[in-house]
Amino acid sequence: MASFVEVAINLPQISDTYHYNLPEDLQGSVQPGSLVIVPFGKQRAQGVVLRRVEQPDVAKIKDIDELVDEKPALTAAQIALAEWMAEETLSPLGACINLMLPPGLSQRTDTLVRLNPDLELGKEALSTLEKRIVNLLQERGELRGRQLNASLRHVEWRSVVRKLARKGIVHTHAVLPPTRVRPKTVRKVALAIPPEDIETLPDPLSKVAKVHERRLHVLRFLAGEAGLVEPSWIFAQTGANNGDLKMLSEAGLITLRQAEVMRDPLEDTVYVPEKAPELTRDQTLAWDQIHMGCRKPSRDKHSTLPAAWRDRFRQDRTLPACRAGNTGSQEDRPNPCAGDFPHPPDDQALPLSLPRPGRCDPFAAFRRGTL
Repeated sequence: MASFVEVAINLPQISDTYHYNLPEDLQGSVQPGSLVIVPFGKQRAQGVVLRRVEQPDVAKIKDIDELVDEKPALTAAQIALAEWMAEETLSPLGACINLMLPPGLSQRTDTLVRLNPDLELGKEALSTLEKRIVNLLQERGELRGRQLNASLRHVEWRSVVRKLARKGIVHTHAVLPPTRVRPKTVRKVALAIPPEDIETLPDPLSKVAKVHERRLHVLRFLAGEAGLVEPSWIFAQTGANNGDLKMLSEAGLITLRQAEVMRDPLEDTVYVPEKAPELTRDQTLAWDQIHMGCRKPSRDKHSTLPAAWRDRFRQDRTLPACRAGNTGSQEDRPNPCAGDFPHPPDDQALPLSLPRPGRCDPFAAFRRGTL
């Protein structure tokens, strides 16, 4: 009985899904989320099985070539999320599927070619290129596609290998290249001496007193920290630099080591803040200014103006409108630039938001609502 599946091609620019026939030898192995190799145009591409279908969209349908791994690469929830993302953001489904795949699986697959050990090979009926490929496999054993590319430069050998596979001379199957993902490590610092020995060091940490105090501050800071500390945090708290850490490490006062860190340190962690985070010196100074400003009582909006201008504002709220914006007779509306404005003292700069004497403010009428 024929069985069909819907496959999302694992290429970022492909937005549609395609139906493929599931061969009998893969009937019990392929399931939703499985990573498979399928013919796609003139190439073979990775794809993720989304679901089984009763009837394909087209009459002529291709077979799935291979199953990459028996374990599904995606769960049902990840497939549903990728489809929702593609629909909501109008993104290609292949690009959304690629986000769900574990690191290293989204690479192009390679082909592993090996000779059929159960076949007695007669080379008389083979072409020149077929004999060359068979000789390579006999001499070197099974080879990947990249190795064949290096050995058969500028030669289209893939169609020849497929022909040999149909004859039963070679076996081929898709393999994933080794993953390039490695554990993430960062440099961390720890105190190498007992904390009580910090104040009794026999030699100064530098001939310059300021540098000596800075490096001493690093040791004191590390003494108050539990475990390893990242250099960036040390720099922020003490003002130290890489040269300071290098000198302290060479003196045997601290240790520098590479520590593996989790890429998602908050995974499966319920984060409930219990106290305010510890701030650096610069952050503390900035927060003090913000906190002080928030606690000050509101002031008159003109209180920061020079006294002469402030008095004028409080006496006359109809300060100048632009003459070009006035309508009606001169008697109906006041002259927008009339009136002698008092000059502030020489040590008080004129505020930029007010018109200077002898000039009109073209926006004052809009602010007052008289235009």
